[in-house]
Amino acid sequence: MADTNITHRGMTSDFKALGDINPPKKQQKPPVENKQTSHLVYTTAKILIILIAAIIIYLLYTFNYFNTVTSPATLATSKVVKTKGPHYGSPTLTGRLYTREELAKHDSHGSPILLAIMGRVYDVTSGQAYHPDSSYPFFAGIDGTRAFATGEFNKEGLIDDITGLDHDSIRSIADWVNTYDEEYTFVGRLIGTYFDENGQPTQTLVNAEKLLKKANANKATIQRDKAKFPPCNGRFSQAEGQVIWCSTKSGGIERLWTGRPRKYFDPTIRTKRCACVRDSLMDSPLLELYEGCHPDAIECKISK
Repeated sequence: MADTNITHRGMTSDFKALGDINPPKKQQKPPVENKQTSHLVYTTAKILIILIAAIIIYLLYTFNYFNTVTSPATLATSKVVKTKGPHYGSPTLTGRLYTREELAKHDSHGSPILLAIMGRVYDVTSGQAYHPDSSYPFFAGIDGTRAFATGEFNKEGLIDDITGLDHDSIRSIADWVNTYDEEYTFVGRLIGTYFDENGQPTQTLVNAEKLLKKANANKATIQRDKAKFPPCNGRFSQAEGQVIWCSTKSGGIERLWTGRPRKYFDPTIRTKRCACVRDSLMDSPLLELYEGCHPDAIECKISK
């Protein structure tokens, strides 16, 4: 019996000793809510990236980024978009390619009526001026670029060659291109002087655009010169001859001073013209007094 008690006490002592040892803590799992939140953020970011990519692709298509043609076959079968054409100098042109023979079939009697300027082909059917027995039927079916600047509406003038034209003429042609872009439908390019058989710009077109840049730069110079030396007003009649005068709006240049009429050698056009000159610029070697005109006069009669 005594032995039994000893055994019991030992067992009790052993359990007590085990009870003094702290049992290992169970490893806690991450909260389910944090895991769901991370997944939601990832999914949202993924959706946003997809949406942004879709918007970018849509905008690229909208602005014809992918709509460039690299071969005559593609150009010939490309659908003509009924929209206003790009302005002069635009690097991207769509539509099909035309030969001169094809364009000639679309004269004032054709359907549709087409014309070309700087190698760019437009549908001008809606313009009554290009129909038979109207104002400009001779422009239909050809590229008569030069005549837009010279006004020579004959066989010699209705050509696409602009060799020898001055800056003002080049600018005038570019303005006409912009007018057609705004008022008519751009349908393609003409193979020849300005575009090659692949629809790419020729060296002639590249040179023409360089001339236009120079013309625009020259235009800015001319405008600055006119602001400095505004043109005079003028009138002519058999009774009194030619009369010139200055005002605060003469030459279409509004200003706070009037000026006095002088014969001015304009370096931007390399010729003499009448200019209204303020007193502080009277010492310029480019000026001379009109014969019979008083130095202080703002109006002069210079001929009969």
